[in-house]
Amino acid sequence: MLGAMSLTAISIRPLVNEDLPRLVDWFNRPHVYERWGRRAASDGLGGPGSEAATLAQVEAQYGATAEDRPAGPYVIELDGRAIGYIQWYPTADEPKYAPRSRSPTRPPSICSSARRN
Repeated sequence: MLGAMSLTAISIRPLVNEDLPRLVDWFNRPHVYERWGRRAASDGLGGPGSEAATLAQVEAQYGATAEDRPAGPYVIELDGRAIGYIQWYPTADEPKYAPRSRSPTRPPSICSSARRN
């Protein structure tokens, strides 16, 4: 006999300006800023206390991304609920990431709101 089944839907949609407040929240979560925050990267956003990302900072860095940026900025959704951010861009524009990339033209970069166990 089969047990209960639960189907989930994962989708990826383009980032829009209405997502920017959510990015502020995500960038200020410890498991995100430890990897992508101000202390982890020269262009990072987020951190504890006075290092916390603000909406103005996220708008400056990602506002144009939402509709115009050549990078592929997307929001990952699970059953219609936003759970993460993913983007890609040509490694020629970001040579420091090229050695870690499997693709010479479009490596993924992920910022997830999900907590690690």
